[in-house]
Amino acid sequence: MQRHKGAYGYFAAERFGSRDGKTVTDEIALNPAYFAERHIKQILSTLAHEMAHLWQQHFGKPSRGGYHNKEWAAKMKEIGLHPSSTGTIGGKETGQSMGHYIVTGGAYDRAYAELEKAGINDLLTDRWASDDEKAAKTKAKKKASKTAFECDGCGLKAWPRPTPS
Repeated sequence: MQRHKGAYGYFAAERFGSRDGKTVTDEIALNPAYFAERHIKQILSTLAHEMAHLWQQHFGKPSRGGYHNKEWAAKMKEIGLHPSSTGTIGGKETGQSMGHYIVTGGAYDRAYAELEKAGINDLLTDRWASDDEKAAKTKAKKKASKTAFECDGCGLKAWPRPTPS
């Protein structure tokens, strides 16, 4: 797990290696900052998306960093995830920044149904919000705690705090 701002997950080829250089391995990371707001089926589909990059790295022909090419798109379709620049039907299937959607009845959808039958129903979530998340929650809380009033006569505005109960 790794917080990578703005991404549900990522793949990094040959990210880690032994000190002697004899062993090299890739990295797949999921961003736990999004776990609480996404369904487990969506979270695991991100893992499958990143695994398609891993497959391409070792068995295909990856393109430049971050680009999702036709070979990757074909693998995604094969595993039941449709590549989409918008994350929904109608988006471009290749490009620099790509999402996907789950194909109903596709391989991923069926595999997840089996996981569900086996009892998978939860993933760990991030217990310590990032600074960005804390700031957003504080801003939303402050906004929700005030009600705007405007004088019909002079247009003067006031934002009183609610009376404590």
